[in-house]
Amino acid sequence: MASKILSRISESRLCPNNLFYYHSIVGLEFKTFNEKCLQRKPLNITFETIDQRTMNPRQLDHLLNELIFATGEDSVPTQREIFSNFFKKGNTCFIARKEDVLIGYYWAFLDHHIITYDDYKSKNLFLELPEKTVFFGNGFIRPAYRLKGVFPHFASYCIKQFSPENRFVTATDIENRASFNSHQRLGYFKTFQLTCISFVNFQWHFMASGNSTCGIKFHLHHKTCAMPKVSANMLLPLS
Repeated sequence: MASKILSRISESRLCPNNLFYYHSIVGLEFKTFNEKCLQRKPLNITFETIDQRTMNPRQLDHLLNELIFATGEDSVPTQREIFSNFFKKGNTCFIARKEDVLIGYYWAFLDHHIITYDDYKSKNLFLELPEKTVFFGNGFIRPAYRLKGVFPHFASYCIKQFSPENRFVTATDIENRASFNSHQRLGYFKTFQLTCISFVNFQWHFMASGNSTCGIKFHLHHKTCAMPKVSANMLLPLS
């Protein structure tokens, strides 16, 4: 109850984020497909795996424009830079199309991932992924296509592009119940929770809680905190 109140105060902008900030995400790990979730198949939706190595600069620029347009972000230069960096670092992009229109995307990260609370400005949490672990993140589906059976088939397609020997992990905002429930219905289960807190003294903290962190190492300002198991709430101060 207290966490919900703090989160709502932070989101309400009653005070600037540099004075007080509170936000939580939930980590989830995939276990097995819920076939019932895949019975409803959306019509005329196709999925693609993007291999930037086969694309020329013009094709890549066109794809970046499609990704930005689908997202509808106001900060286009920032969004373009983020997606460009994802490609430069060799991350895999999956896209969903309705006929010729891009309606969604999902990214897969193999070696590391960055969870950000402010568009990669300063409040970042660096995740070092264990071998054979795939982190799915930075996903988006256009509002008009949500809750229509697109997500489970899209996520299923992404998972099936990798060996079943891999572990599949993702994260979602704790307040985004629709996303959390969609992942659970597909076959994900909650493994940990991370909370970013800022007080007046500008000292950042992340709290990890749960039964497992999937062997992920969390880097706080480039300091490594290895937490293969977390059995109780743990406060991790940034320095």
